[in-house]
Amino acid sequence: MRSSDNCQYEGSEAEAFHARLYDFGPSRIDVIKAAHEGASSAISSYSDHLQYALSQMGDLVIEGNTDHTAVNVAVQNYNPTLDTLELAAATGNTVVAAVLQSKLASDFTAYEIAFGKWEGATPEKWTR
Repeated sequence: MRSSDNCQYEGSEAEAFHARLYDFGPSRIDVIKAAHEGASSAISSYSDHLQYALSQMGDLVIEGNTDHTAVNVAVQNYNPTLDTLELAAATGNTVVAAVLQSKLASDFTAYEIAFGKWEGATPEKWTR
């Protein structure tokens, strides 16, 4: 027997049979159309999410580079202060050493803040 919906039969009986068949369920073309529409919707949604993620990644790279630069600047401020403090301590200059210890503590705090932001910051704007 030939396929029931390939229109190989002709006449009033064939038309009546096809009418009853199509009233009962969708044709193959309707099923294929629905499947393609679903696939199209899924691909479009994936594309939108990917585009959003890529734009956020670019922003995150810029922010990461900025934060890493802040860490490098904090280290560049801390290291010379430490070297100068060691020199002041070696020469016995207690007044300069006390001032440098205060500056060293401030530089270290700035480093910890910059490093903490660079290392672990995950702002809510990166999550969807």
